[in-house]
Amino acid sequence: MKNIILTGATSMLGVSLINECIKHEINIYALVRRHSGKINRIPESKFINIIECDLSELENLSGLPDCEVFYHFGWEATNKAGRNDPESQAINIIHSIKAARLAKKFHCQKFIFAGSQAEYGIHEEEFTTPETYANPITAYGISKLAAGKLCALECRNLSINFAHVRIFSTYGINDSSESMIISTLKKLIHNEHCSLTQGIQKWDYLYCDDAARAFYLLGEFDSYKSEIYCLGSGQSQTIKYYIQAMKEITGSKSELGFGEVPYINNVPPSMCADISKLTRDTGFKPSINFSDGINKIVKITYGGGYYRLVINKASALSNNIFTFTGRAAENAA
Repeated sequence: MKNIILTGATSMLGVSLINECIKHEINIYALVRRHSGKINRIPESKFINIIECDLSELENLSGLPDCEVFYHFGWEATNKAGRNDPESQAINIIHSIKAARLAKKFHCQKFIFAGSQAEYGIHEEEFTTPETYANPITAYGISKLAAGKLCALECRNLSINFAHVRIFSTYGINDSSESMIISTLKKLIHNEHCSLTQGIQKWDYLYCDDAARAFYLLGEFDSYKSEIYCLGSGQSQTIKYYIQAMKEITGSKSELGFGEVPYINNVPPSMCADISKLTRDTGFKPSINFSDGINKIVKITYGGGYYRLVINKASALSNNIFTFTGRAAENAA
């Protein structure tokens, strides 16, 4: 790749992908919302070209050079309230189709769409695969599924290669303050009481820089026409495990109120991505374990002496928190 177009450039994954592409000296045409308050997240680099363009304006964009890959990360109404609003979510389907057409306009050979584990709904399988039946239960998941299917159809009609990447739970710098990791970490650092579910649901967390590297590798991979991939660490632990690990890493005095928050519909959802297809096609393997990921967040967000305290506590844990020796590693061998 020499040139890419990226929507959602100020998102956690958008910024991480920008940083990954800079390493490889790839020119990035980063599309950001007009008057975005997050534009300062984007690093300064000769490889970055920032273009103010709302998703509703994509069809009017002109003046870009030919690019090899179009990454569509942009999405409206991603907060908790917006994710359950059908009207707010539905507009994203149109935006996504227009993004695919924009990819054709600038002669992109590949269109890579950021999907979500929310497309699957609730499943009881140990691993969720690209072939697992998708039965979303939220407006967000339904719209991601519809947008992905329609973009696949549009890309086929436009003769563009298409990859639909269903992202499981990513975390890291620039993550939403509403996410479980960030909201809980903040309370732990301030020694506040944490009201939680029982924490028995098993979840698959992947650090944002690893996720960005997977997207980069898919951009470089040439042997697909239209594919679906699951993106996660390939391993899962209980939410209780993650929270207890964060408490130990931070040395927090917070009380953990497991069981104080009921599950929605009394169902503890669990998810773990089967990344064997992604590993087979691109060679992707996660490299940042959970404790190291938490350390990175604390270092950037809090820094100084507090970080030195955390890193000392984490050193004893790093060999025990996700060394990626399970099914993900076996499939990559």
